Amino acid sequence: MPIYIYTTHNDVVNKLNNLNEIVLYDNISSLCCEFVTIKNLPIIMDSIIDLRCHHNQMENIIKLPKNLNKFMCYNNQLSVLPELPLNLNELLCDFNQIISIPNLPLSLSLFSCHSNKLSLLPELPNSLEHLYCSNNQLVSLPKFPNSLKYIYCSNNQLIVLPELPNDLQELYCENNHIFSLPKLPKGLKKLYCSDNYLSSLPELHDKIQMISCKNNRFIKRKKCKYLNKIIYFI
Repeated sequence: MPIYIYTTHNDVVNKLNNLNEIVLYDNISSLCCEFVTIKNLPIIMDSIIDLRCHHNQMENIIKLPKNLNKFMCYNNQLSVLPELPLNLNELLCDFNQIISIPNLPLSLSLFSCHSNKLSLLPELPNSLEHLYCSNNQLVSLPKFPNSLKYIYCSNNQLIVLPELPNDLQELYCENNHIFSLPKLPKGLKKLYCSDNYLSSLPELHDKIQMISCKNNRFIKRKKCKYLNKIIYFI
């Protein structure tokens, strides 16, 4: 597939034959080079704020543009990431071979790193709203910031979860080794906690819409007062 650049000059779209041609342009705001089977990403200009290089064969990224706002590098062969720009808002690095993540910028609102080889995550910034870290080897999670609304941490090796944020709307923690869940926020809408070692559930609130808790260690089923909810116990 061709490589596209989007310049800051009236949003003109240009098509490149290879990444080396990028030096012919200035004030580029976006670079889209997905599905072109590149193995290494060269150092590119700091004017780029949106970089999409997913679905390639990249093994190494030397440096990212300092003004980068969105970075999509999923479906590659990366084992590490470079230092992340201070203004980064979205990071999607799923389906790689990543074993560690650098410090996350304080501006980050979306962090997706599922299907890697991570055993730990760095400290999560207070701006983060979306965390997708399923299908790793995580044994623990850092403290959740109050800004988090969506947590997907299924298919790991977690035993406990940190205290849940007050505004959390969705929690997916299936297929771990969790023995008990922390107190559930009153605004939680979806809870997926199947395939753990739970013997009971915390108090459920009125806003809950969906619960899946199959394949746990419930001694007995308690009568559920939420008759209008969809709840799977087995």
